[in-house]
Amino acid sequence: MRYVVCRALEAAGVDEDLRRALATDDVPGAWGHRVIECDDDPLELFLNGRNGAMSDLIDRLGDISFAEACGSMKGFVSDPSWHELHSRLRQGLVKPADEEWAFS
Repeated sequence: MRYVVCRALEAAGVDEDLRRALATDDVPGAWGHRVIECDDDPLELFLNGRNGAMSDLIDRLGDISFAEACGSMKGFVSDPSWHELHSRLRQGLVKPADEEWAFS
Protein backbone atom coordinates (compact mmCIF):
# COMPACT_ATOMS: atom_id res chain seq x y z
CA MET A 1 0.00 0.00 0.00
CA ARG A 2 2.88 2.37 0.72
CA TYR A 3 4.09 1.82 -2.83
CA VAL A 4 0.66 2.62 -4.28
CA VAL A 5 0.40 5.84 -2.26
CA CYS A 6 3.93 6.87 -3.25
CA ARG A 7 3.23 6.24 -6.93
CA ALA A 8 0.01 8.29 -6.68
CA LEU A 9 1.85 11.15 -4.96
CA GLU A 10 4.59 11.00 -7.60
CA ALA A 11 2.07 11.00 -10.47
CA ALA A 12 0.22 13.93 -8.95
CA GLY A 13 3.47 15.79 -8.27
CA VAL A 14 2.50 16.52 -4.68
CA ASP A 15 3.79 16.06 -1.14
CA GLU A 16 7.40 15.05 -1.73
CA ASP A 17 7.94 14.98 2.06
CA LEU A 18 5.24 12.35 2.57
CA ARG A 19 6.54 10.33 -0.37
CA ARG A 20 10.07 10.38 1.10
CA ALA A 21 8.75 9.43 4.56
CA LEU A 22 6.83 6.47 3.15
CA ALA A 23 9.79 5.31 1.09
CA THR A 24 12.19 5.38 4.04
CA ASP A 25 9.84 4.09 6.75
CA ASP A 26 11.14 0.75 8.01
CA VAL A 27 8.38 0.05 10.52
CA PRO A 28 6.43 -3.06 9.48
CA GLY A 29 3.00 -2.17 8.23
CA ALA A 30 -0.30 -3.99 8.43
CA TRP A 31 -2.09 -2.11 5.69
CA GLY A 32 -4.84 -4.02 4.04
CA HIS A 33 -8.31 -5.30 4.57
CA ARG A 34 -9.57 -7.72 7.17
CA VAL A 35 -6.70 -6.92 9.50
CA ILE A 36 -8.55 -5.86 12.66
CA GLU A 37 -9.52 -8.78 14.87
CA CYS A 38 -12.66 -8.25 16.88
CA ASP A 39 -16.03 -9.86 17.47
CA ASP A 40 -17.77 -7.31 15.25
CA ASP A 41 -17.30 -6.75 11.52
CA PRO A 42 -16.50 -3.00 11.28
CA LEU A 43 -17.42 -2.81 7.59
CA GLU A 44 -20.77 -4.50 8.22
CA LEU A 45 -21.53 -2.08 11.05
CA PHE A 46 -20.72 0.84 8.77
CA LEU A 47 -22.69 -0.45 5.79
CA ASN A 48 -25.74 -1.23 7.90
CA GLY A 49 -25.74 2.28 9.31
CA ARG A 50 -25.51 1.18 12.91
CA ASN A 51 -23.68 4.34 13.95
CA GLY A 52 -24.03 3.72 17.67
CA ALA A 53 -22.38 0.33 17.30
CA MET A 54 -19.67 1.86 15.12
CA SER A 55 -18.96 4.53 17.75
CA ASP A 56 -18.66 1.82 20.40
CA LEU A 57 -16.26 -0.12 18.18
CA ILE A 58 -14.15 2.98 17.53
CA ASP A 59 -13.99 3.69 21.26
CA ARG A 60 -13.04 0.09 22.03
CA LEU A 61 -10.33 -0.11 19.37
CA GLY A 62 -9.10 3.37 20.22
CA ASP A 63 -8.06 2.11 23.64
CA ILE A 64 -5.65 -0.54 22.33
CA SER A 65 -2.53 -0.47 20.18
CA PHE A 66 -2.64 -1.23 16.48
CA ALA A 67 -0.58 -4.37 17.08
CA GLU A 68 -3.16 -5.61 19.61
CA ALA A 69 -6.04 -4.83 17.24
CA CYS A 70 -4.37 -6.83 14.46
CA GLY A 71 -3.78 -9.86 16.67
CA SER A 72 -2.64 -12.85 14.63
CA MET A 73 -3.97 -11.32 11.39
CA LYS A 74 -5.98 -14.52 10.92
CA GLY A 75 -8.67 -12.68 8.95
CA PHE A 76 -6.10 -11.30 6.53
CA VAL A 77 -4.16 -14.48 5.83
CA SER A 78 -7.35 -16.54 5.42
CA ASP A 79 -8.65 -14.12 2.78
CA PRO A 80 -8.99 -15.52 -0.80
CA SER A 81 -6.95 -12.59 -2.17
CA TRP A 82 -4.07 -13.49 0.13
CA HIS A 83 -4.21 -17.11 -1.02
CA GLU A 84 -4.14 -16.00 -4.65
CA LEU A 85 -1.06 -13.84 -3.97
CA HIS A 86 0.61 -16.72 -2.13
CA SER A 87 -0.11 -19.05 -5.06
CA ARG A 88 1.34 -16.55 -7.53
CA LEU A 89 4.46 -16.19 -5.39
CA ARG A 90 4.95 -19.97 -5.37
CA GLN A 91 4.50 -20.09 -9.15
CA GLY A 92 7.02 -17.29 -9.67
CA LEU A 93 4.43 -15.05 -11.31
CA VAL A 94 5.01 -12.48 -8.56
CA LYS A 95 8.47 -12.00 -7.06
CA PRO A 96 9.49 -10.32 -3.80
CA ALA A 97 11.99 -8.23 -5.79
CA ASP A 98 9.23 -6.77 -8.02
CA GLU A 99 9.02 -2.98 -7.87
CA GLU A 100 5.64 -2.87 -6.12
CA TRP A 101 7.14 -4.62 -3.06
CA ALA A 102 9.90 -2.04 -2.66
CA PHE A 103 8.52 -0.72 0.64
CA SER A 104 7.56 -4.08 2.11
